[in-house]
Amino acid sequence: MRRAGTTDSEALFVRILVHMREGLEPLAAMRATLGETRALMDRAGVKEALRCAAVLTDGRDLFAVRWASDAKPPSLYLCEREDSVIIASEPIDAARDCWRALGPCSALVARAGAPAEPAAFSIGELEPA
Repeated sequence: MRRAGTTDSEALFVRILVHMREGLEPLAAMRATLGETRALMDRAGVKEALRCAAVLTDGRDLFAVRWASDAKPPSLYLCEREDSVIIASEPIDAARDCWRALGPCSALVARAGAPAEPAAFSIGELEPA
């Protein structure tokens, strides 16, 4: 898989896809990619935090992650409706009762026809300070 653009999000996305082609499940691929990225940052002496709010979908199932190497992960919200699951960085409509924030260092798996399942998400030894 070749990267066409120059954004950091595209580089992470391509690496996640490579891990998935190697047989990792989506959340494991995200975990591996973030771990590799943080290790590269450490080797390069980068002191800034690595922060990620991302969603992957195949059009049927949805996988979301909210994580940071510090205590400040970007926001990610979930709205579950009878016929859909919506993930956004901020609530996007007036249905405020529907929206709930995903917890810091968390993941969400929403498979077609099943309720969304939140879970803890960590990158091995890289836990937020």
